[in-house]
Amino acid sequence: MVTLGQLVSLTGSRAMAFAMGVWVYLQTGSVTQFSVILITALLPGLLVLPLAGAAADRWDRRLLMIGGEVVNAAGTGLCLAAYATGSLRLWHIYVAAALGSIASSFQQPAYLAAVAQLVPKQYLGRVNGILQTVMAVSQAAGPLAGGALIVAIGLRGVMITDLATVAVALATLLAVRFPDLLFRHREETVWKEIAGGLRYIARRPSFVAMVVFFLGYNLVLGIALALLPPMVLGTGGAGTLSVTTMIGALGGVAGGVAMALWGGLARRATGMIGFVALTGAGLVIAGLRPQAAYPIVGMALVMASIALINGHWQTMIQIKVGMELQGRILATNRMTANLTEPLGYVCAGWLADSVLAPTGDGWFGTGPGRSLASALIILGGLHIVLAAAGLRWRRLRYLEDILPDAVPGAVVTWDRDRLQREADDLR
Repeated sequence: MVTLGQLVSLTGSRAMAFAMGVWVYLQTGSVTQFSVILITALLPGLLVLPLAGAAADRWDRRLLMIGGEVVNAAGTGLCLAAYATGSLRLWHIYVAAALGSIASSFQQPAYLAAVAQLVPKQYLGRVNGILQTVMAVSQAAGPLAGGALIVAIGLRGVMITDLATVAVALATLLAVRFPDLLFRHREETVWKEIAGGLRYIARRPSFVAMVVFFLGYNLVLGIALALLPPMVLGTGGAGTLSVTTMIGALGGVAGGVAMALWGGLARRATGMIGFVALTGAGLVIAGLRPQAAYPIVGMALVMASIALINGHWQTMIQIKVGMELQGRILATNRMTANLTEPLGYVCAGWLADSVLAPTGDGWFGTGPGRSLASALIILGGLHIVLAAAGLRWRRLRYLEDILPDAVPGAVVTWDRDRLQREADDLR
């Protein structure tokens, strides 16, 4: 029930984000302004992730998710009020994107950290595949709904619909209570918990290697994701971008379903690294030709690869990290590994507006948008090289052998009194 509510809310948020992004680009014609939206939708959330992770380990996760929905609704309400009075400006959209980013950063660690408490270790890969499927379904339905709604009922209608989806999510969270498992009174402060998350990763070289690997991956991906929409808008318009985003997200659904049915590779690190090559292949295909089919297929492969990468990564964290630390470690790992993605957006805006010229010829073809397409092909090649290098990095590839498992094999719930008795019996 909670997952269904989150799916509805995520779909509404993505529908509004799509409509707002198209509105900004069509109003300004600037890739830089478009990139700024991407930055404000990511960077504030990254900066608060350590605090969000500590909060997920310390406080009621259900209340954290409820608070996130309220904050997200506040950003949408601000834009709706400004639009209704005819005073909607770019800064309103930036504020709404930032609030949504912060809200998501508190919701995701709380949601993900509860999974390992409820699911036996051998099923974690499949369950994470289901979670990736839910995310991908929202990515597919959101842009499609955004494109359809902005034509049918206008930007105001899209914002009202987003608020309605938030109400659905809040209703499910208010109706369902999360189990409080393995929680106890904590003597350390929140800031010590944040420092503890950073220290936990820093003291494990294999986790440091994983962070470094994803710093490179997300830098290249950030540039590519910021360049692709202007490239598609330049050759096919908003309708083509809507279809590209929707079909691309369906690729994410396929990746999530595959992970759910398959469970992933037995060696999670190999899957986490190897599917980066699939991201690269998707970017290369997206830039090959100006016809709409190429970016559509390319984005489907990119989103499928991201679902598979995340499914393997989340499973590995859930297995290798103790349950009471998972909120902070998931959040801290994501923050450090994603710090380069906003830098990628900045680089994309500069490249597109000052170097590449969005409507100009490129190295791999002539015509509108081919300069951006050529950049995507090069970025895809870099991802393939990164995957090959990661598979040769022993500290990263053999992470599972280096770090011991922290999660028991087939435990679903715990009773601390029983655990104490069992521990006493072993003396």
